[in-house]
Amino acid sequence: NRPMHAYDLNKIAKKEIIVRKSKSNERFLALDDKEYNLPTNSCVIADKNSVLGLGGIIGGKTSSISDNTCDIVLEAAAFDPISISSTSKKLSLNTDAKYRFERGVDPNSIEEGLKIAAKLITEICGGQTGKISIVGNKPLQNNKIKYDVQFFSKKIGFDVPINKQTEILKKLGFDIKRNGKYLNLTVPSWRPDVSKPECITEEILRIIGLDKIPSSPPDTKKIKESLNYFIYYKDHLQVEDTKKLSHGHSPTVNMTYIFQTR
Repeated sequence: NRPMHAYDLNKIAKKEIIVRKSKSNERFLALDDKEYNLPTNSCVIADKNSVLGLGGIIGGKTSSISDNTCDIVLEAAAFDPISISSTSKKLSLNTDAKYRFERGVDPNSIEEGLKIAAKLITEICGGQTGKISIVGNKPLQNNKIKYDVQFFSKKIGFDVPINKQTEILKKLGFDIKRNGKYLNLTVPSWRPDVSKPECITEEILRIIGLDKIPSSPPDTKKIKESLNYFIYYKDHLQVEDTKKLSHGHSPTVNMTYIFQTR
């Protein structure tokens, strides 16, 4: 799922889109017909004159598509999840785009997503497709994790054969190279949440099923007395204090007397 936005090209000043941080007290009319006073340093899509969209959250009214639109610009981006989440909370603004971007969207799907969307539009509506312009940082490199296949049993408490672990991870999109008891894993770009061996264990377990975790009774062997004299005496005093309070008495805490040191 890749959110993207369409602008009416002829409503953009000088047909130039600018991605920048919002300025102090900058206002923005959104597609929901509400005007927002943007928090400073929010990510905005703009032209020379005004804000066209709140990046990763909602588009603007001034550049919206209408029945008279002939030329459009498609925008797809990899927005910072923390920035998107922070801005939406400050504005109390929840959208489908915000929901996806704050959880992380595959940064390597931008160009492919644009090509698919453009193809569908031309097939359904006609017209011609222009060139794709890519700006900003290059797509991120996929995370790599060295995974000990024994790690699963150490953490979860039962064994899963290495072939079964490999099968599950392959179906989830991981690229795997086996190295003895280790699996050298390349995490798919659409899973930015997977960053360490514990994440791999969780992925395997959720496919196998939490109900497969064997139940076992707790260790009831008594190593030492859990209730000593001091704990018993303290509990006894608390019971006595409760009885006194129930009869209308009030507790008093006195100063502690100590011997004067010489």
